[in-house]
Amino acid sequence: MWTRSGLKMSAKGVLRGNYWISLAAVLIVGIITSVFSGLYATGLREYMTSYSQMMLGNISIEEFENTVASMSGKLIRAYITALIVSIFIFGPLAVGSVKFFLKSAQGESSLGNIWSGFKTNYLHVVWTLFKRDLFVALWSLLFLIPGIIKSYQYVMVEYILADNPDISSHDALVQSREMMKGNKWRFFVLQLSFLGWLALGALACGLGTVFVTPYMQATYVQFYLSVKPQKVITQAAEA
Repeated sequence: MWTRSGLKMSAKGVLRGNYWISLAAVLIVGIITSVFSGLYATGLREYMTSYSQMMLGNISIEEFENTVASMSGKLIRAYITALIVSIFIFGPLAVGSVKFFLKSAQGESSLGNIWSGFKTNYLHVVWTLFKRDLFVALWSLLFLIPGIIKSYQYVMVEYILADNPDISSHDALVQSREMMKGNKWRFFVLQLSFLGWLALGALACGLGTVFVTPYMQATYVQFYLSVKPQKVITQAAEA
């Protein structure tokens, strides 16, 4: 049975000698995410600026309504762009990031693994993550708590796809649910255990959190390896 301290100790062992290339991987993913996020954030920023001006009394409600009307097209385009980017870029990029840390745990640290989500069964990766996110969103429409529970049930999907990109969408979702049985709360607590590090990193204008991310990612991979059933290993070997 795994323990948080055991997972973290294993993660530190993986990062020993590989920390800087792991940090480079985190930075690459972070920069790409920031660039694409900026493409659809402009319209929302303009809306929030106008809203703030109205609340401060600098512009009238009529002027604010006119501004919103003129920006409606921008907001719609921003939302559509955000959805497309999330589905076709952020999802495969997340799988590639997991692939990098998974391979690092197996003794292969290569930045090329970051792009694996785009190279191997790209559309299959996109479709599987879309199904996962759709299920979580539909459950979230009921109540917040069921949506959170579902998000933790399917939290291992990226790891399963990174480990075995040929697995079917249905099997990836089912295996994630099986892995997380009895582990949802424990994974949540594992995430909470990094709050101290994140708070410390936030003191450096938030930049310090970047240096903690490799440690977190390496630990989450160790969690995956600890709860991964034998059948996933077999399928990965056959793929």
